[in-house]
This record gives sequence, C-alpha cells and structure tokens, in this order.
Amino acid sequence: MSAITINKMQEPCYFCKSNKFKQVKLDDKTGVFYKCKNCSLITLSKENVPQDQKEHYSSVYYDENYSGRKNIAEAFYYRLPIIEKFAARGEKVLEVGAASGDFLDVLKNRGYDVYGIELSSRAVVKAKENYDIDIKEGTLDSSRFKENEFRAILMYHVLEHIEDPISLLKEAYKKIEHGGVLIIEVPNPISIDALSKKLLGSILDYPHHIYAFPPKVLRTMLEEAGFEII
Repeated sequence: MSAITINKMQEPCYFCKSNKFKQVKLDDKTGVFYKCKNCSLITLSKENVPQDQKEHYSSVYYDENYSGRKNIAEAFYYRLPIIEKFAARGEKVLEVGAASGDFLDVLKNRGYDVYGIELSSRAVVKAKENYDIDIKEGTLDSSRFKENEFRAILMYHVLEHIEDPISLLKEAYKKIEHGGVLIIEVPNPISIDALSKKLLGSILDYPHHIYAFPPKVLRTMLEEAGFEII
C-alpha cells in the first residue's frame, strides 16, 4: 500500500473532537499520524487507513507465509497470572482478535472454555489446522455470542487497529457476565519506548495501527463504555 501524505487532519479528534493537531511523521516512506494537542490521542490520517480492513488482515497483515506464532512462551505466558486472578479454569473466555489461536490453545490446555473472533480468514484457517480450534470469522458485533456470556474477554493489541474502538468496548461490555473482566493490552505512546524513533515506529506500526492511546484516554473510553478500572 502506498503512503499518501496530507498537510492537515481532515476530521476532528475521534476522542475529544478537537481540531488542533501536531503532525507525527516517522519517515518519508510511511503515512502521516496526527497527535491531538488537547487529549494526545494519536490518529493515522484517514487516507492512509486500509479501506477494506477484512481484505487487509486476510491477505496483507497475515500473508501467505503466515503459519502462527513460534515464540509462544515468550509472547504469551506473562499474561496468565492476570487471567487466572480473575477467571477460574473451566470458565468461558473470549479472545477478540484471536489470530491463529496460539494463545487460545495455551488457555485451552490450562482448562479454560475458549472462544475466539478474528477478522482474517487466513488466520482462522490456521487456527483450525494447528490447534483444531474453531474461531468465528468476523467482528464482535456481527457474532452471535449471547449477552453476559463470558467471564473474561481478552483484547491483546487489538483496540489500536479498530476505527471505532468505543463501539467495540460497548459491545464487549454486553458480552461479559456481571462481575466479569475485560483485559486489554495496547502500545503506550507516552512510554519511555516512545522516545526512540525506532520503537515509536513499532508503537504506531503504519498502516496497521489507526490509533495510539495515552493511558488517560484509554481509561476514559473504558469508563464511557461502562467499565470500572481495577
């Protein structure tokens, strides 16, 4: 996908509706991001967002060579203590953006009743081939999961890819049982890593990441969706 550079953010800030931005450009080969001067949310310019998200994640993000994660212990095991603190084995856990099911397989082997939703058709096929896990292809709002169905919903490095993250959070709220939890992980654009231009490129990850959420913005979004931060 070729980058299109524009001089001015065409729409108000998704979060606070301000029209005052500072341009963030990683290099001459990538697209343009804009940092809101009011709330600090970083947004990829609309012209640089892949127009067909499903096609992008089915053929570009997970290309024909994709076969799943290899460094499973390093990539996933640090997540387990938090999940085990809030969800007992045997309870229903849904991963949004489950990719090829690598982490769901870890949870399944620990006794959880696992479910997944994933936009990429290629990743869904790999989940079935590698782990015999059936992951629904599509989005959470198009799924037929019931309200109050899950003890925990997991979103690891998903929210930054979504054009309307607040709507996704509200949909997740409906699907979590009373007393259940939503566990989210996103890159932090005000972390010490962001001081490095190389690592900032990983945090913004053009053209896959549409947003980069400062913690205060993410917190407010979650509260707006109905969640209590614990």
